[in-house]
Amino acid sequence: MDKILVKTEFLDKELPVVGIQLGGYIEQSNCDKIQKVFDNLFASQHFNLVFDFSNVIYMSSAGWGIFVGEVKRFRENGGDIKIANMNPEIYEVFQMLEFYHILEDYNSLEEALESFGVD
Repeated sequence: MDKILVKTEFLDKELPVVGIQLGGYIEQSNCDKIQKVFDNLFASQHFNLVFDFSNVIYMSSAGWGIFVGEVKRFRENGGDIKIANMNPEIYEVFQMLEFYHILEDYNSLEEALESFGVD
């Protein structure tokens, strides 16, 4: 089993947007790491998140379930969760499951940042 990569960093200092770089295979056995990221960011009151999927090879339904489940909690606190840089295979599943109704996706980190009003 391949490990999951999780790396966080502030993308903008004016409007605190946290970028989370994911990589590897996100599945039932390791998606608890993503849940911990959400919980830690929420506890520290960071509500604007951009997930960089450029290195995600596979995303299971368990992984998608965490994203869909968390977006309401962050929006209720004035923030949002956005996804950038999905590879074609991940994007196809995202589209097929119609998650575009729930989560906003962008072709780049820059576009996702601009959607938060960051120049």
